[in-house]
Amino acid sequence: MPEVDLKKMLADAAEEVLATMFFAMLDEPATLSGEALWTRVRVGFWGHATGALTLCATREATAEMTVNFLGLDSQPPPPEAEQKEVAKELTNMICGAVLSRMERTDMLHLLPPEVLPACDQIAPVPAGSQMVEQIFGVGAGVMHLRFQWDGAA
Repeated sequence: MPEVDLKKMLADAAEEVLATMFFAMLDEPATLSGEALWTRVRVGFWGHATGALTLCATREATAEMTVNFLGLDSQPPPPEAEQKEVAKELTNMICGAVLSRMERTDMLHLLPPEVLPACDQIAPVPAGSQMVEQIFGVGAGVMHLRFQWDGAA
């Protein structure tokens, strides 16, 4: 992969997608001070390289993003199934935005987003992979992004 600042690329992609599609702003990088991460979604990709973007978010962040994306009333919170579908779409959009910033002409293919179990059990990074993480405040909640680039497929 060319020399790039993956952390900045990830932050810029997340900020753009949240602002334009979810009418939400990212707050200063937050810490996960014991907050329960509720939703975990992963989007893998393959082509000249492989990797994945994993999103974990608190219930509050997921509910707010769903309300904003779908133009719903905030009370009562949207159903869990609807929130997970929106989290899948958000993860897909952010992954695509990161990959498009890499200025490569080679084709990468996104795999369908998948909801995964517990956020506290993220797999270790394979040897030779690059990985960056960002944690943001989103409204009353927290969103954690992890981007992994495994190099040539």
